Amino acid sequence: HNEGNDVQANRTWLLPQPLGQVVISNYDHKTLSLCFMGNLTCLRKLEVLESPGLESLQLHSCTSLEDLRIRECKQLATVKGMQSLVNLMNLEVLETPSLVSLKLHSCRSMEDLRIEKCESLIALEGLQSLVNLRNLALLNAAGLPPYLERLLGHYELCPRLESLHIDDLSLLNMSLCKGLTCLQCLRLEKL
Repeated sequence: HNEGNDVQANRTWLLPQPLGQVVISNYDHKTLSLCFMGNLTCLRKLEVLESPGLESLQLHSCTSLEDLRIRECKQLATVKGMQSLVNLMNLEVLETPSLVSLKLHSCRSMEDLRIEKCESLIALEGLQSLVNLRNLALLNAAGLPPYLERLLGHYELCPRLESLHIDDLSLLNMSLCKGLTCLQCLRLEKL
């Protein structure tokens, strides 16, 4: 269901300021941009689900967002405005095979990150900035281990990680695991 005023010319939705949660499913346009009256937002949770034609999600005005869930957006290639998500605590991206990169530099509050069935994803830019990350799941994302290996040569990653859920054993051989002094739960799948 599509909630809000869809401005047909540029696919920008002007939403009322007090909304705390928005769920968008079966969105059939290439671009989705959320805007709020007076540029103020109370939006804490956004879910974009089962939108196979969506190619670009623009989040510049979602400055209060704490929870972002993207699922089954087969053509989604870019998520713009991640630098505005300084309060983001939870990010889930599932079954989004066209997404190549996520820019996480500003998401320093993030505690939970789940990436699953994102076959084209080859970069989590700013992963080293996620110093509060406690739970990390990387499943069916074959492009990420080589990226993480390169990153580990320059940064200590995830010093507070308590839970790691993976399906690629090569991650266990990386220096990533040497710095996981807080790890309490390791879940391995599809070995």
